[in-house]
Amino acid sequence: MISTEELHEERALLVRVTKGDEAAFALLLNKHAKNLYSQALAYTKSSEVAQDIVQDVFLKIWMKRKQLAEIDRFDNYLFIMTRNRIISILRKKLTVPVSDGMQELIEENSPSPEQQFSLKQAESILEKGILAMPPQRQMVFKLSRKEGLSYAEIAEELGISTSTVKSHIVQALNFLRDYFRSHGEPIVTLALILFFQKLKNF
Repeated sequence: MISTEELHEERALLVRVTKGDEAAFALLLNKHAKNLYSQALAYTKSSEVAQDIVQDVFLKIWMKRKQLAEIDRFDNYLFIMTRNRIISILRKKLTVPVSDGMQELIEENSPSPEQQFSLKQAESILEKGILAMPPQRQMVFKLSRKEGLSYAEIAEELGISTSTVKSHIVQALNFLRDYFRSHGEPIVTLALILFFQKLKNF
């Protein structure tokens, strides 16, 4: 049960996202994405498909962020959007007929081909950005974000200190934020991609 205080805090967060606050969006992402991922995974039985569903949902939320201030219960809103994406995936997989009303909901909450293409482009920019970093920083970043290793595990594997690992991660993230901006990509897209790379190890 969500307390009144939590609802007020989330409402304030949604207002910030409505105004294009990328940091607030990242907070929403970190707060809700794992629960939605677990929900999607329970139905699809596929980690990759579950990740795609949640990524699609949050991409859609960002694209329609100006409507967020009108939402009373964001957790319910997320649940419905995720459910509709799950139904869409299962319908395509099982060719199960759905009502016209449900089909309309599915289409409304599905990412457009342009949005999907934009995300793929952003993923390509991220890979190029990683390759533009010094070799050791690349290695540290990949071990952290793609392999899911802790700072201590990376330090042991590379024979460096944990403080050096942390420094590499901070500098890598700062560099990638600037790299995305220089390529005209919103930082929120970077946050989405990096979050779901981490989620692969959840």
